[in-house]
Amino acid sequence: MAKTVLKLTIPQKLADEPVVQHLMRDFDLTAVIHQGKFTEKGAQITVELHGKAKEIESALDYLSQAGVKAEALQ
Repeated sequence: MAKTVLKLTIPQKLADEPVVQHLMRDFDLTAVIHQGKFTEKGAQITVELHGKAKEIESALDYLSQAGVKAEALQ
């Protein structure tokens, strides 16, 4: 099982969307949210993802296509 820690920058247009839930449901990942900050400009969330490496890569592709910036912290 692979693990990665990401800082997600979610634009305002997606701030009300269940982005982390989507990662868990559609990519069969476990997510641990370490920190979150929400403003009128959007959100920043530090999240630890656990799952198969291929699924994590697919989730990163989804985030990129959706307009979410994902920065690897570990």
